[in-house]
Amino acid sequence: MKINALKSAVRKKIAVLRDALSKKDSPVMDRMIEKRILGLEEFKKARSVMFFASFRSEVNTFPAIRKALELKKHVVLPKVTGKKLALFEVSCLERNMTRGSYGIMEPRASCKKVNAKEIGLVFVPALAFDRKGGRIGYGGGYYDRFLKGIPLSKRIGLAYSFQVLERLPQKQHDLKVAKIITEKGVTIC
Repeated sequence: MKINALKSAVRKKIAVLRDALSKKDSPVMDRMIEKRILGLEEFKKARSVMFFASFRSEVNTFPAIRKALELKKHVVLPKVTGKKLALFEVSCLERNMTRGSYGIMEPRASCKKVNAKEIGLVFVPALAFDRKGGRIGYGGGYYDRFLKGIPLSKRIGLAYSFQVLERLPQKQHDLKVAKIITEKGVTIC
């Protein structure tokens, strides 16, 4: 089987598992992940933190985003523009966000644009990760293109523990994360 077909099979399997997560369990797991984010030394030290706006059955990032804003961190969120992610600083989720590409909440264009080099820490989404930091996203390549300019040490994946597999099919251009945070702990890759 070719790598793309293997990746597609993993995407489907993990999406089904994630979508099946009960509405009772996911908030509990999300709170555990949020607690691990806030306790992370890299998070505490970073002045500027990039999150992703959670969508559908992803780990809910909004409570951690709100807490980062309360802590007076510069919070950065991506906006899909063409084939790239544009980065914007937000200071208030309610005022600064709007529904954008793919139905995902994105910063309004009126927000301050941010250069990737200014970001101290990036939380990365994926459908699946492996223990070596490999990831399988949604197939658009947005994060692979973006992460090229971000040092590995600043990339941290967020997922539920069942999304972390032993090994994923990977291509050379697939970029890794340094750590993965789940409800069960922090994996150093």
